[in-house]
Amino acid sequence: MKPKARRSEPLYAVIEAAIRDGITAGTQPVGSCLPTEHELCAKFDASRFTIRRALNGLRALGMIEPRPGIGTFIVASSPRTALVQTLTSVEQLLQYPGTMLRENQRSDLIGADASLAVLLDCEPGDDWIWLRATRRSEGAELPLSWLDAWLAPRFAAVAGIALTDGSPLLLLVERQYGQRPHHAQVQMSAGRITPEMAGPLMAEEATPALVITRRYRDEAGAIYLATCSTHPEGRFSLSFEFQTT
Repeated sequence: MKPKARRSEPLYAVIEAAIRDGITAGTQPVGSCLPTEHELCAKFDASRFTIRRALNGLRALGMIEPRPGIGTFIVASSPRTALVQTLTSVEQLLQYPGTMLRENQRSDLIGADASLAVLLDCEPGDDWIWLRATRRSEGAELPLSWLDAWLAPRFAAVAGIALTDGSPLLLLVERQYGQRPHHAQVQMSAGRITPEMAGPLMAEEATPALVITRRYRDEAGAIYLATCSTHPEGRFSLSFEFQTT
């Protein structure tokens, strides 16, 4: 039977809501397999394309998981919590909201290898303070992201402060040393969860991730702080809103 759609609501969204409500109500329990795509097409009198869009929405919510050759299984009875950061200025793009908590994992003084030297635009062998941490939204059960951060040694005190102060590293450098970025670069790319990240993030190794790399330069054009944040699939998204004139 084809569900009734409101004029402003596409059919795939109505079907997604119907399946979601069934899962939430326990009609289709966690661990069970959804009907096949063909069966769903018949049930909702919809095309395969429409059914796939509905299932993609449920997958993005973390409620279902396709397993090749077996079927699509229900893995959660409610949508998982994800942080959506709405950006209205360039400044907001440079850091997370203020409610974010950082849980430090480790800090080391290292020499940049060839690949890191490219990222940090420095010479191989140059010293950097390397911090690793996880970030979590206040009150959230799952960590939001894994953080790799590289800090110029002249700002070494920030590494110690960061152990007890969860403020963004960019702000800690500014407070302690008065250093503000004169140039910032933000790059977003697709990545994977590494073995080191999997445990602390409570995520499966090698699963997809959103990677955001930020590099901050001083007055002389030298990078003094770089961060690489790896977000497991479905836990973070960016929404851009800019007023044009």
